[in-house]
Amino acid sequence: MPSSTYAEPGRRRDYSVVVSARGFALLGCFVMATLAGVRVDYGSHRFHPAAEPEVEEPRTRPLLTERLAQQACDRARTRWQDAAAKARDASAALTRCLDANTYQCHPQAAALVPILSDLEWSEQQVAEKCD
Repeated sequence: MPSSTYAEPGRRRDYSVVVSARGFALLGCFVMATLAGVRVDYGSHRFHPAAEPEVEEPRTRPLLTERLAQQACDRARTRWQDAAAKARDASAALTRCLDANTYQCHPQAAALVPILSDLEWSEQQVAEKCD
């Protein structure tokens, strides 16, 4: 009668396990056979197709590079929105000066130039980071 010894971690007891089977009989969903002198079972080991549980699709997370790229795109869009708000305010100030017919709108026009430059740069960043 074959037996093996099993000891649980931290315990000194020995347990004998006896495994036996008769011939190559079909037993349910598996078959017993001898491979390299060891009795093993083989077969489909599957439930009947009508009893298969529903398998949920694993939730996928974007890769780190995808998340970093998305964050860079979000930052570029935020910079563009900030630059657009500044350009809107500066152009409104220039419009008010022009409507007043003061003929002294150079400070408002000069203030708009660097703001438009920032807007152009941030637009290029959005095109580069978000496409």
